[in-house]
Amino acid sequence: NSASGSYGELYEAFIPDRLATVSQKAADLGTKYTLLSRVAYWMYEREVDSLTRDDMRAVCEDYFKEYRMHVDSATLVENLLFAQILLFADSHLHFKYRYYYPFFVARYL
Repeated sequence: NSASGSYGELYEAFIPDRLATVSQKAADLGTKYTLLSRVAYWMYEREVDSLTRDDMRAVCEDYFKEYRMHVDSATLVENLLFAQILLFADSHLHFKYRYYYPFFVARYL
């Protein structure tokens, strides 16, 4: 029911719930939010609506260069697919719901 708040607030409630299904500790949630924001911005910069697993690996490598934290891109992808944040179709990864993309781009900015 969107009458109780803005869409951004609703996404802030829904997305962590989905990510919690694949996160073992609170810090994992923040890492996944940061990486999803970087993925969305990567797509935004290139004006594309999907990325490959190799692209995801490149995003994770850039994350490592900036934060010195290694994230295994294959595990991340599997977690995000299981959490229903991403979906895999036509050999590409897409945000499952179209509103995820602008939400995470805005978080990046």
